Amino acid sequence: MADYIVKTFIGLACAGVFGFCVEYIKRSIIKQKVIEQEIKALAHDALFRFCRYIMEQGYITESQHENLEYLYKGYKGLKLNGTGDRIYNECRNKPLKSGDL
Repeated sequence: MADYIVKTFIGLACAGVFGFCVEYIKRSIIKQKVIEQEIKALAHDALFRFCRYIMEQGYITESQHENLEYLYKGYKGLKLNGTGDRIYNECRNKPLKSGDL
């Protein structure tokens, strides 16, 4: 009888630990997806704000061009839509002004 109680207790404990682990993993995956969405939103916003600034400025400096490349690589690496490609190319085609502001 004691053996049955011990086995039942161990079984329940294992089931509880397993259930906890499954729930923890589910919550971690959901959290990771939310964080990924937020990173995508920030990358999108940063690229679009910077490109809007460049387009209003009418030219691009060497350091701005370098910054644009970094922003675009991050944006493209997240596999975001093609709108960023269009404005990135528009900014790259702005006249290059030497020196930094």
